[in-house]
Amino acid sequence: MSTRNRHKSLMLALLISIFITKNCADSDNKTECLSETEHSFMNFASKTPYYHAHGNISEEVSALQSNGCDVHSMWMMVRHGSRYPERVEGSFIRHHLSQIKRKLVHAHLHGSGSLCKKDIELLKEWDAEKLPHNRRMQLLETGRVEMKKLGARMREALPQFFNESILNHNISVWSTKTDRTKETAKVFLEGFSPLQNLEKTIVVKERDRIMQFHEICHKYNEKVFHGSHIPAFMKFLKGPKIQSVVDSVSKRIAVTVESLHVVLMYNACRYYKVMEPLKHSAWCAVFSRKDMEVMEFGEDLFLHHDHGYAFDITYEQACPVVQDILQRFRYQNDSSVFYFTHLEAVIKVITRFGFFNDSKPLTWETMDSRRRWRTSDFGGFGSNIAFLLTKCKEVGWTVNTYINEKRAHLPKCARTKGCPWLLFKKLYGKYEVCPFDELCGNKGFGSNWFSGPRQFWRNLNLFREL
Repeated sequence: MSTRNRHKSLMLALLISIFITKNCADSDNKTECLSETEHSFMNFASKTPYYHAHGNISEEVSALQSNGCDVHSMWMMVRHGSRYPERVEGSFIRHHLSQIKRKLVHAHLHGSGSLCKKDIELLKEWDAEKLPHNRRMQLLETGRVEMKKLGARMREALPQFFNESILNHNISVWSTKTDRTKETAKVFLEGFSPLQNLEKTIVVKERDRIMQFHEICHKYNEKVFHGSHIPAFMKFLKGPKIQSVVDSVSKRIAVTVESLHVVLMYNACRYYKVMEPLKHSAWCAVFSRKDMEVMEFGEDLFLHHDHGYAFDITYEQACPVVQDILQRFRYQNDSSVFYFTHLEAVIKVITRFGFFNDSKPLTWETMDSRRRWRTSDFGGFGSNIAFLLTKCKEVGWTVNTYINEKRAHLPKCARTKGCPWLLFKKLYGKYEVCPFDELCGNKGFGSNWFSGPRQFWRNLNLFREL
């Protein structure tokens, strides 16, 4: 064979090799199982499971003690543990996704779509009845386990509080009236003090100014909750980023879907992953990692509008909380208080102290992957914020702050041993006088006015707009 012919043969062999490699790669990409490759992406915004987001308060307190600081008091606010969806959301998931499931299984049987065999089998086995009507908004078993473990870590962190006298007189436990918060408080106490039944010590309050200030602030509800529209969020839902997710999911499952369906699939993905953390969640299989990041940002945008920095009144109304912290820490006695409430209160308190505030506000046009406002880090199930009053060698009394059991320096007072008490009072002392009704414009609306029904209809209208 001549040199020229040998060269042609080598070139042909190379081209064939490249062609085969490319086709193999294309085949691999087509059959890639997203439920397996994407299962590690757990940034589920407000439905992030606590086991994915928390630190260890016991280890954090040990580090404080190594620095010569002793804990004398704790103030903590906790969102309830992971739960079942609300009635409207659960009904939508069961109805719409059961229909889509039948269509996508049929399409793949006839060679359409790009889901792998394992993912199709997962979706075939998906059981809509695991979100039953009669369990709406109740704690999941994983929520109970996570909150009990939180209580156990708190016991390790604060062993000095564990004798009968202190437990009965120096520790206060408060809960809103919902079953999920009361149950969270109960299982937390089971981990906190397993040998004593402390359930009877839980004080239950409805529309309390510390745990549910947002429900009784007229100005907030009028300004932020007025109507069903959230301008930036609705633009995002109808914009190119969400449309790209709708298109990619439609192509992947070989069923034409709309933005409502994508939101329901995303929620089902999250609920079932939280419910069964050791299993692959079937509806997660329809999303790529890029799709997941878009959906996470969409909820971040929604929560930024409702609970973040979009309106001053959102965090200004949290002044009763700051007032409570100051008054409880002022006398520097050995006591602690735990409040069990909801997402709306916890995030607003975090916002009131200036955490996760981006230099540029979130907008629907730009999805910044480096943003501070990432609610997966601080707004998921079981999320919490804790203030520890400590007495440290050399510096005296300080306040240390923790979010999800991780050290979080106050933005205006970052110190190794915590914010000095005098500086803390200087920064936040003005909130010790909190004219809540005046701030919220509550005069003339009566003490029975609250936002509960408005929240329900607002959520329903959002689903309708999708």
